[in-house]
Amino acid sequence: MMNASGLATALLTLLVPGVLLQCQPRDYGKGSVVCVCDTTQCDFIGVVRPEQPGVIAVYESSKAGKRFDKTTLSFNEPANPDGNADAMSVVIDSSKKYQSIFGFGGAFTDAAGINIQSLPEQLQEGVLKSYYSDEGLSYNMGRVPMASCDFSVRQYTYNDAPGYLNMANFALAAEDF
Repeated sequence: MMNASGLATALLTLLVPGVLLQCQPRDYGKGSVVCVCDTTQCDFIGVVRPEQPGVIAVYESSKAGKRFDKTTLSFNEPANPDGNADAMSVVIDSSKKYQSIFGFGGAFTDAAGINIQSLPEQLQEGVLKSYYSDEGLSYNMGRVPMASCDFSVRQYTYNDAPGYLNMANFALAAEDF
């Protein structure tokens, strides 16, 4: 049963667009903090909007418990405003292009699918929203590996018969859903 605080948070999130939930930290005694994401609470980065010219936004998450903490930096300020001698300047020559960025994303592995599918439906939506929505990380690409990968529950291929290069034995695995 949802407590009054959880109910208020859920209602506030539903009724007031753009309200971002803060990290509800949990320490498992392993030297870092994680943010609770359950059916009543999950924090998101929020919609990222362009800053004014000469200003960049930096979002920081840390082992100590920072989660999507936003700070802004100006290109017109000194490189080390806090006096940090280790600070460095990054110079970008926009006249030179080395590569194109098509987007950002992650892998849809069988292991990820098994774990996401084990969650309550509302939490499944929250996990996908945290990666693929404007309020989340805004991923716009996904990679699907061919057969098993490093975190699969077992090793398998889609043509588990040696020497058959014509793929006559091709079949999806039980983990593919």
